[in-house]
Formats: sequence, C-alpha cells, structure tokens
Amino acid sequence: MQRPLFIPKKCAADFLLLVIHVMGFPQLKRIMKLNPTLKISLVLFLLAVAVILVFQNREVVTTRFLFATISMPRAMLLTLVFSMGVLFGSLLTLLLIRQKKKTAV
Repeated sequence: MQRPLFIPKKCAADFLLLVIHVMGFPQLKRIMKLNPTLKISLVLFLLAVAVILVFQNREVVTTRFLFATISMPRAMLLTLVFSMGVLFGSLLTLLLIRQKKKTAV
C-alpha cells in the first residue's frame, strides 16, 4: 500500500501547530485542538496573507551579502528570510529543550 504524497489539510494544520508552539502561544494551541473549524480558518487566512504578500511584492530587488550580489523578487526574499528565521528558531528551541532534559537527568 502506497502512502499519499501530499495531505494538504493535515500538513498545513500540523505546520501551523508547530509555528504556534515555537512562537509560544500554548493557549491558542489548546483552542485549535478543540475547534477544527478555527484551524482551517487560520490556515486559509495565512494562505490569503501569503498570496497578497506575493502579489504586492513582485518587483525585483538586488541584495548584497559579503561578496555576492543576488537579484530576486522581494516576495521570494521575504519568504526566504522568514523560512530561515523559523528554521533557526525551531532548531534553537529544540537545542534548548534537549539541553534542559539533559540537565534534569
């Protein structure tokens, strides 16, 4: 039996719960577990915000970092920077949780 490659509602909802957990909103996490309609509404709202962000930031910008110069649409740059922030924040949270568990043992 093959596993499905893409489950949009489940993946988006799980990602949203992860972002809420990393950002430190435990009350909202509990509410979303109780109300699936709120979960879907938040996912749709965030998707709409992302679409608006892309359409309002289509112009190409040039970014210089050290010796490299990169030209890309502003929406792509914002998405890249946001993704890096989420990734580094998640990794830092995981490291702190791991370190806290080691010191507790």
